Amino acid sequence: MVGHRHCRDRAWMPDGCLVHAGKVEAQTHLARAETGAVKEYAVDVVVVGAGPAGIMAALAAASHGRKAALVERQPRPGVKLCATGGGRGNLTNTLPEEDFLRRFGRKARFVAPALRSFGPRRLKSFLNESGVPTTVEDGWRVYPVSGRASDVRDALVRRLGRSGVELFVGAEVDGLIGSSGRVLGVRSTAGTFSCRAVVLAAGGMTRSDLGGNESGYALAKQAGHSIVRPLPALSPIRASDPWVGRLAGVVLPNAGLRAGRGGAGAVSSGSVLFTHSGISGPAALDISGFVAESLAAGPIELLLNCDQDSGREEWLHRFREWRKAHGARRIVNLLDMALPASFAEVVAETAGVNPARVAAELTADETGRLIESLTGLHITAVGVGSMDEAMVTRGGVELSEVDPKRLASRKAPGLFFAGEILDVDGPTGGFNLQWAFSSGWLAGYNSNFQV
Repeated sequence: MVGHRHCRDRAWMPDGCLVHAGKVEAQTHLARAETGAVKEYAVDVVVVGAGPAGIMAALAAASHGRKAALVERQPRPGVKLCATGGGRGNLTNTLPEEDFLRRFGRKARFVAPALRSFGPRRLKSFLNESGVPTTVEDGWRVYPVSGRASDVRDALVRRLGRSGVELFVGAEVDGLIGSSGRVLGVRSTAGTFSCRAVVLAAGGMTRSDLGGNESGYALAKQAGHSIVRPLPALSPIRASDPWVGRLAGVVLPNAGLRAGRGGAGAVSSGSVLFTHSGISGPAALDISGFVAESLAAGPIELLLNCDQDSGREEWLHRFREWRKAHGARRIVNLLDMALPASFAEVVAETAGVNPARVAAELTADETGRLIESLTGLHITAVGVGSMDEAMVTRGGVELSEVDPKRLASRKAPGLFFAGEILDVDGPTGGFNLQWAFSSGWLAGYNSNFQV
């Protein structure tokens, strides 16, 4: 592979210039390796982090004839990419642009320029040109035809080689080099790199076993950037309700979840899986980032609709029909016709209705309480999974300090950002990978024009 360099055997950690709040903070000599002087590289663009965002940034830079270096602290590139979608790689989806952006909530305006510069159609075409045809599953989720996310990584790395990008693996970047507030390079265990532009695509803190850590945030802080507190997102939710553990393993395939506090709120829909300690599944994962933020003020109530296609009127109609056709049957047995048996018992219990009560004897008040539990069962969220259980990081580089049209730093000229390092996270369904590819392309493209 062109420019593929292994640096894990380096025994030294160079020291140098750190950019802080728009000026050079300190400067010391560079340490020397036992084998000789620290190597120095002169390139146009340095990209820090070889995940999907970093790879795309390097390719975008190289597509304009720039000399690009891609520096990755892991022993191989794209480690997290290979693990996405259970190893199958849910790369993006087929939702219309406005629907796609809406899923990013209040971050949609920031995401829009990147998505419009390199959206799902362009990504699929790009991958197909790279030898990775895609297919649509479940009517909207896009995967590689092979069903292997590693095929995407391998194809992108081959494209790096063809584009002349130099890839440094096992090389940790520990500082930015700058002068008069401008970023002019990086220090790393592979050597020092002087350049016109640096793209930070070092990812977030999730999955430390796959390389997640705080190193990217530390570099951003050196350039004077603020970091929104990183929190787990797309993670399981822990609940304190005693009945939750009894439902471990139960799945509601078409549920809806709502959460709200102080005027802010979040909604999600899809499958909910009960666990021994709470809930998981797509609907729970999608709302977990909001829950993590809200827990700073204490436990938060979630409302679970066991079937998002059935509202109060639909359930009231069912109860009336059941009273006519099955009046002698116990209410829990009737609920079993539409719901898992153990969940039906919990619905009756939380509604304060005897599960053995027969349909014909239900009072209007009891019917109303049952419907309340069916359409808005209260779950008390008291925690979320750890960073190692989460799929993405909520939080990161403060968005107001970055130009969304260029993904360029508003603090330090010559610095760009892409991917999970920014305070952007989306729901399950390919949104986060598309954001990584889109933001990587936009940042890398614009890094070409840094003078």
